[in-house]
Amino acid sequence: MAEKKEQLLSRITDLEQQLVDRNNELAVFRAELNKTNEKLSLLLGKIKKELKYSQELQRYLIPTEFPSIPSFEFSSKYIAGEKEGGDYFDIFPHDDKSKFGILMASCSGYMISALLMSTLLKLSSIMETKKNPNPSQAVNAILKDLKQGMGPDQSVDLMYSVFDRKKFELNYVCMGDVTALIQRASDQKVIPFEDKMSAITNEFDEDLKVGHIELNPNDRLVFATKGCHLVQGQDHEHYGKARFLQSIVNAPSRGVHKLRNKICFDIDSYQISERPNRDMTIVIAEVKDRVIKLA
Repeated sequence: MAEKKEQLLSRITDLEQQLVDRNNELAVFRAELNKTNEKLSLLLGKIKKELKYSQELQRYLIPTEFPSIPSFEFSSKYIAGEKEGGDYFDIFPHDDKSKFGILMASCSGYMISALLMSTLLKLSSIMETKKNPNPSQAVNAILKDLKQGMGPDQSVDLMYSVFDRKKFELNYVCMGDVTALIQRASDQKVIPFEDKMSAITNEFDEDLKVGHIELNPNDRLVFATKGCHLVQGQDHEHYGKARFLQSIVNAPSRGVHKLRNKICFDIDSYQISERPNRDMTIVIAEVKDRVIKLA
């Protein structure tokens, strides 16, 4: 009996020691967890601050004024995303006064967007040269430069159009998820650009397809990045391309600003947050007349 009692007391002592050890281990774990949480909070704060700087820089790079191009009227809207960004667009005349270009891009993040901007700065002379009526030369140069620095998870959706005001036509290269449409003034029919390709990645190896569209007075062109149709509503369903098209159909038949305002109003009414999660860019161009003044 005494022996069993001794064994029981020994067992109780062992259990008490194990409990003390576990409590000490738990205290150490809690202390390390608190340190990790503090580091995580600092890291998240740093990331949020850097994201804000990236958003401000991206907003600074987006043009707010367009060159004066006879026979065309433009309207645009850029909204910085709350979480993701990388949109860019520009409208620029060529050395040949009868031509001008529109470029729109939606990048998978701010890092690849910075790389794209560096590429465009290096290639600006190629994109504006009078010897380049076909956009494939410029896009091929962009591809070659981008792919040298792109990571495996990075991508760029890109649309580049060259407008010929003498012939009233445009040639374009459209890659990835960029919305590119023409609304005919004759019947208000909305027609998507054809000859689209996959997005630019470091593994892209397709032959470029160059599309062609004839323009008529009062036709409207609509370009938009994927952030426009990725906006989420109350049920977390995306705004989608069908609603985007319906906004164009329901807009007044004339006026670039009225069309832009209609699209923006419908998207803003649909989304549940004050700002979209992703950058959102819309550019509208309307053909005014066929008068060509090349002074």
